[in-house]
Amino acid sequence: MISGLLARLSPESKTDLHLLVELSPYCLRIQELLAFPESGNRPRKDSNGYSCQSNCHGTLLYILGLLESLQFYSPGDMEQFLGQGCCQQESGEILAFGYSPTDTTNPGWLMHTALHLGPYQNEEIIFHQPNTGENYELSTIRHYNAVSNSRCQGHFTLKV
Repeated sequence: MISGLLARLSPESKTDLHLLVELSPYCLRIQELLAFPESGNRPRKDSNGYSCQSNCHGTLLYILGLLESLQFYSPGDMEQFLGQGCCQQESGEILAFGYSPTDTTNPGWLMHTALHLGPYQNEEIIFHQPNTGENYELSTIRHYNAVSNSRCQGHFTLKV
């Protein structure tokens, strides 16, 4: 199964959704990961030589071409990356999700990042790795918010 979203679509809709992926400037790396979505749970070596699995932040930075390989990238490091001068907060392709305001244990903590691909059939489509070690997939912002008890906190654009 390519992803949860693709499994629920008709063949015509799947073709349309693949066109949305092809329009992304990051389509080659997205297509690579969609071809083998289960590779998200394969152990890898991090920069210190420790075994780990990729996560949403490392996957996003890999897709953007900022990491050479898939890896775990800590939420704290990702918060610093988004706060540095390399990104500007506006309507952009990088989506940052945080815990719901009802979660008082981690207010404002960066929970998840995803690549925003754009609108499709009244939904906003994202490509992401839902959790560390899980399959890569296409989803909707609404679906991810519902299953994760999170909310999209910001849109960022990578400065070139």
